[in-house]
Amino acid sequence: VDRIFGPSDRNNRVLGNLAVALGPLDTVGALRVLTRLLNSRDKWERASAVYAAGFIREAKVGSWLASTLMYEDDEDVIRNIITSLSRYRDSAILEQLLKGLEHPRQMVRFGTARILGHMSDRSCRGHLLTAVELEQAPGVKAEMITALARLSDASHVPQLARFLKDADPRVQANTIEALDGIGCVEILPHVKPFISSLDNRVKANAAKALWTQGTLDVVATLS
Repeated sequence: VDRIFGPSDRNNRVLGNLAVALGPLDTVGALRVLTRLLNSRDKWERASAVYAAGFIREAKVGSWLASTLMYEDDEDVIRNIITSLSRYRDSAILEQLLKGLEHPRQMVRFGTARILGHMSDRSCRGHLLTAVELEQAPGVKAEMITALARLSDASHVPQLARFLKDADPRVQANTIEALDGIGCVEILPHVKPFISSLDNRVKANAAKALWTQGTLDVVATLS
């Protein structure tokens, strides 16, 4: 890498593209390029590093991203890390990621839940469930429920339906979406009361879930 680019070469896009090109051939070399960018004080260079890393589907790079998520402070960089890690499906980084569910920053907890949902590894269901029950921020809790639903089936409907008791409409709406995503008749008694919700999103989600399960009289209720 140093033979191609000298110490003064700082174009973040060029270096990011170099890392992506190196990834399948030389993971260590790609990580050297990405780390060079990540060590910059310029947040856009760091953002380029973690964005480029999302196109290198190697376990070492995924582990590097998961580690970076835990200590990065800038929200734009964190956003790019979340986007990149959402492309990974390698369970090798799972142990590192689970630490993010307890991170002091809401954005990291939110992002970790989203990543875990996309990974679709059911071994992390218990960790997510515990995190939902402890979470105080409604927006983060809602995202955790969405992730949890991706790892659930009809047998988990009563477990998920408990979160409909939450007073926050975001949590209620996401829980109804989650139940709708599971898609079984067992969700009907849990969702039906929310067709009368005063919150438009909650009411709309309930109507869609009921309609999907063949409750056609929901149209009359809405009119």
